[in-house]
Amino acid sequence: MKVPIIGFTMLALAGCSVTHLYEGPRLPETEVVRIKGISNPESAGYGVVVCQMNGERLSPCKSDIEILPGEHTLKLELVYSGVTRQTSYNKKLFKAGDRYLMSPGKLVGGSQPRLKFWRDKNINE
Repeated sequence: MKVPIIGFTMLALAGCSVTHLYEGPRLPETEVVRIKGISNPESAGYGVVVCQMNGERLSPCKSDIEILPGEHTLKLELVYSGVTRQTSYNKKLFKAGDRYLMSPGKLVGGSQPRLKFWRDKNINE
């Protein structure tokens, strides 16, 4: 069955998809690091996204990414009502197979986006 390209594109854009920030074919989840945030501020009241990795701007910012293991610096942004409220830089040594959830962290004077290790391997829920 042939699917019109326009229909296929609309379908692809309708669902949430993981952005692979590495070259080549998609790797098994045991060989990559998954980082997931909140991209729908309307339903959650806020959003947490990755806007930069290792000094390179991601445009648009991403809420669900896979990266290769290693040391990376991620710029996270906490967004309320479409306006960036807080920014943090998270430098970390990421290990293959690890899963992280981006969330607002409670700090004195407000919230700041941070990475929280996600122990459950089923991050899709």
